[in-house]
Amino acid sequence: MSSYEWTVRVGSMNEFTCSEVGGNICKEDEMCYIDEILGVKDTENCCASKCTPKFDGIERCSKLDSGIKITLKEPKSGINLI
Repeated sequence: MSSYEWTVRVGSMNEFTCSEVGGNICKEDEMCYIDEILGVKDTENCCASKCTPKFDGIERCSKLDSGIKITLKEPKSGINLI
């Protein structure tokens, strides 16, 4: 007969570190979708999923609906839309 033992800690998210909840700490040039930020005690950059590259001029990124279609009606001359 096999037996196993482990410790279970119960508490609010802000009582744990990012590694304890299985999150990923984003680097300076990375970001996390705002709805995936975990409110842990050791960092404000703990992401529930993988971090994505940071875009200039944008602090946080939100997911877009995949059903959105964008149409350019009057593109500037000389721009190739292929």
